Amino acid sequence: MRIKVLSVGEETSKKSTKGFYKVFNLSYLTDGKSRSKDIPNFDKATYETLKNSHEGDEFDITLVKNGDFTNWGGVEKAVASSSSSGSTSGETGSASKRASTYESSEERAARQVYIIRQSSIANAINTLGAQTVGAVDPGQVMSIAEIYTQYVLNGPPVDAGDSVS
Repeated sequence: MRIKVLSVGEETSKKSTKGFYKVFNLSYLTDGKSRSKDIPNFDKATYETLKNSHEGDEFDITLVKNGDFTNWGGVEKAVASSSSSGSTSGETGSASKRASTYESSEERAARQVYIIRQSSIANAINTLGAQTVGAVDPGQVMSIAEIYTQYVLNGPPVDAGDSVS
């Protein structure tokens, strides 16, 4: 989750059953919504990083599920985004981040070729294994796999004497 710091509150002490601990309130923007959270000093690295942050600083927060609760498990300074405006909404940042994880049509096509090749190699090994006793020659495997791959991608070869219906 990406957050943009709006303000860092004053450090205060709170009492628990095990004694006192320090806490401060962090106001931040995420997914276009303003939120606030008390940050306790249980995780020293997270506490210090966020306590020393300034308005406008952006952080990537690692969320950790703990039973019914979701805790902040880690904090890293966010890499500067390439937005041209000075203000960044969490919605815009997360939408562009999400969009970049989708495959392009070229990547999908390349992945399909990889799958076809892998399947062709497996079928070539099965074909040669049924015909051969002992070790299978890798050169033969690749040759037959290429024939299978070309058949899948381009259809059956058409000879000059064959008629196509």
